[in-house]
Amino acid sequence: MTKKYVTKNDFVYKELKEDILNGRLHPGERLIVSDIASRFGLSPMPIREALVRLQQEDLVEIIPHIGARVVPLDVKKFLEIVTIRVELETLAAKLATTYITEEQIACLRDIVRKMEEKAADNDAIGYEELNRKFHDLVYSECQNQQLYELVSSLWDKSQISRTVFSRVSNHTSVSIMEHKKWLEGIISRDPERVASVVHAHKERAFKRLCEVLEKENI
Repeated sequence: MTKKYVTKNDFVYKELKEDILNGRLHPGERLIVSDIASRFGLSPMPIREALVRLQQEDLVEIIPHIGARVVPLDVKKFLEIVTIRVELETLAAKLATTYITEEQIACLRDIVRKMEEKAADNDAIGYEELNRKFHDLVYSECQNQQLYELVSSLWDKSQISRTVFSRVSNHTSVSIMEHKKWLEGIISRDPERVASVVHAHKERAFKRLCEVLEKENI
């Protein structure tokens, strides 16, 4: 097997993205190119390229003549996005239920098993990557490309929520239980059951996020 080559740009992008999404870099924190270059032992060019990529994902804000910073959490915008996500993701999951193949169901089972392993290891990064993989596999089978692209775009725009999820107690155990119920609905080919489970899953998760935001006066 050929080893995948990782460019300097890709490396910095991945490292900074993980730092932002896991709260090591805080909303509003300045990102000084020279400091980041020193940290990774690289020239400024791949740093700037990585920051531009993160800006395109709404994780970094680049201000002309001032510099870059982690995007401050705009609570109003965030709440608008997650309200839409609840409805669109419920619809995408419902539509996909009858189209998902047995092979994909086996893949979903495997993802849930790996999610349990990551949760046991307290691997938040690995858990969220698998969570996104589960959702994306299902939504991609909704047979509506416009809906799928909207869901993916809104998910990307609200990735900053992961920094808040890290402070929600008992999040992964409840999430895994909900994914198992979702999978049961898919296996039974019951779109209405799936829609009910997914809607409750998204509402519960976003409600907990809002509680943290309110508690911390964000």
